[in-house]
Amino acid sequence: MDSTTNPVRTTPKQLSSGFSLLGLILWLSGFSVVAAIAVPMFFERGVVTLENGAVLLASDLRAAQNRAAYSGEVLFMRFFDDGDGYEVVDQDSQHIPDPRTGRPFVRQYSIDGVFEGLRIAELGLNDGRTLVFSQTGETSSGLGCLLEFEGETRQLFAERRTGIVTIEGSTSGFLDDGY
Repeated sequence: MDSTTNPVRTTPKQLSSGFSLLGLILWLSGFSVVAAIAVPMFFERGVVTLENGAVLLASDLRAAQNRAAYSGEVLFMRFFDDGDGYEVVDQDSQHIPDPRTGRPFVRQYSIDGVFEGLRIAELGLNDGRTLVFSQTGETSSGLGCLLEFEGETRQLFAERRTGIVTIEGSTSGFLDDGY
């Protein structure tokens, strides 16, 4: 036999290199167990839920303001009396669609698994419990809002007219750029 016709020979060492299906399944199973334990523990931390709730409220304020300016319609962000969330409606009290999801623009903490237990403890608003966005997107008044979760609090402010939002004590580095 000449060297050009030699068949390729595999050694046992070459056959055992790489991942086996069983090894991959075991690795994925182990990773899933770790994730199933770690992820809920991470989100049970009050600071994480509180910060995410404050950032979500800030984002929702900006989304409602932008929607009013782009559509040229007056919109109302009504905060629920029990502190369980808020909704955005038009002049006919019809829920507008959330521009990010298309679903009705309603945020109710008690039915949201991630934010269950979060509440608006105090609301400082000149217009009672409703923030009005004009046809140009200007806010009717300033807003001061104290969010509470498991004894921790986070203060959120929105300026009158511009609606620029600040979150006092933010741990996420939230910065409202006005858009």
